[in-house]
This record gives sequence, C-alpha cells and structure tokens, in this order.
Amino acid sequence: NAKLSAQGGPHSRTNAEVSRLKQEAARWKQSYEEMVRKHDFQQTVVSRFEKKTMALEQRLEEIRVQASKQKLLEENVRKAEEETAKAKKELDEESAKVTLQREAVSAAEARIEALERSCEEHREAKVSADLALKATKKVNNERVQELLRKIQKMEQQQHQQQQQQQ
Repeated sequence: NAKLSAQGGPHSRTNAEVSRLKQEAARWKQSYEEMVRKHDFQQTVVSRFEKKTMALEQRLEEIRVQASKQKLLEENVRKAEEETAKAKKELDEESAKVTLQREAVSAAEARIEALERSCEEHREAKVSADLALKATKKVNNERVQELLRKIQKMEQQQHQQQQQQQ
C-alpha cells in the first residue's frame, strides 16, 4: 500500500483535492442547471417565436389570398368599366341615330302636313273647277241645244223654201 500511495495510486488523493473536486462538480452541476434553465427559457422563447411565426405565415397567406382576390376584383371592375364605356358609347351612338331619326320623322311629318294642306287646297280647287266645268257644260249644252234648234229651224225653213220652189 505504501508503494501505491507513493506512486500516486487511487487513494493518494488528499482531502483538499477531494474538496476541490466536489466544489468543481458542484459548479459544473450549477452550470449544468443554469444551462438547463437557459435552455428551457430559450425553448419557451423559440416555441413562442415559432407560434408567432406560424401565425404570421398564416396571416401572410391570408393577405396573399386577399390580394389575389383583390386583384381579381380589380380586373373584373376594369373589365366592367370597359364594358360600361363601350355600352355608353354604343348608347350615345344609338341616341344620336334616334335623334336623327326623330328629326327626320319631324321633317317628314312637316312635309306630310304641307302635302295634306296642298291636297286639301287641290281638292277644294277641283271641287270649284268641277262646279265651274258643270256650269260651263250646262251653258254649252244650252247653247248647243239652242244652236240645234236654230239649225233645225233653218233646215225646216230651207226645206219649206225648196218645197215652195218646186
């Protein structure tokens, strides 16, 4: 045993060294426990960070979906505005055509009224002319009758004169 102690065998350690090793072990244990506490704290922080990150990623995805929907809505609105503008232009063109047609109808109605007045004047003139013609025919007919009587009378006189001369 003496030989082992002198050579620094397993029992050769002193109490001071054992005490120092125990203190070192206690520091290591305390350091380990501190590291475990820090690790647990960091794990908690990381867990909260991960939850917040996941929530933010989910919110980001929702925002992307909303942005996509918004873009689609904006595109639909743009198309609707284009269609509305096109329809308005067509409506304006049709309104212009209708206005021209109304003006043409008004002009035609004015011409029709003028023609109707003219026709009425011609009818009245025709009636007057018919009456004048009738009166003229009557007068002419009376003259012809008178002339025929005169001719007949003259023929009778001539016939009588011829008979007297015979």
